[in-house]
Amino acid sequence: MTFGARTFQGFSQGTVISFDPSMSNNSVAKGIRSAQVALVSDGTGTHLVLNVVQPLAWYAPTPTVGAGSIVWVKWTTTSSALTTVSGSTVGSVITAGGAGWTVTSTSTTGEGTGAFTLSFYGDSGGTNLLMTVNGTWHVGYTP
Repeated sequence: MTFGARTFQGFSQGTVISFDPSMSNNSVAKGIRSAQVALVSDGTGTHLVLNVVQPLAWYAPTPTVGAGSIVWVKWTTTSSALTTVSGSTVGSVITAGGAGWTVTSTSTTGEGTGAFTLSFYGDSGGTNLLMTVNGTWHVGYTP
């Protein structure tokens, strides 16, 4: 597989594709809520949308066994209110396969909101940018 000038042995041709990683988990009942986005090594994944786990694809064609071991990703929080982010390292380039983040509201009586960017790279140093996708989250109490 080729990404720019870098060749990966043992993989069929493919590419990182654009997708919407946005998440939501709201309720009219007061309480703490969370939502997740997870990337699977075969180029697929899941995210919570309208309180239901939905599939996503970040690589084409899918499934591509091992795609997550040749692509790296970085989560960057661009805005955040009444939430925390946990899971995979935030702000560092990591292997895409198995990466996942959870956003959790910090108020039982308010909605946690925010925005983030997932940057995908063809190298572990984060210099060969392949794709950037932007997402938002809404978690928590929304009367």
